[in-house]
Amino acid sequence: MSDYLESLRKEFADAAENFSSEPPIVHPDIRLIEQDMYLIGHGPNLNGIVSENSLDKYTFIGLEKIGIRKIWTIPITSIE
Repeated sequence: MSDYLESLRKEFADAAENFSSEPPIVHPDIRLIEQDMYLIGHGPNLNGIVSENSLDKYTFIGLEKIGIRKIWTIPITSIE
């Protein structure tokens, strides 16, 4: 499990390092969000990766932070 966890951490670190500081589109309301990502254990050999915003939706027995996810978002109210 630890090799898998280390590969996930490396993947998140590489993605964060290569993340563009410029938004992919021009929109007045686009903004950058950073979310903590967690590896959660549901049972033996059953794991998942979820963001901090989704932790309350799952029942889990183990939790470990593995990195940060960066995403560009536009609020839904700006699209309508």
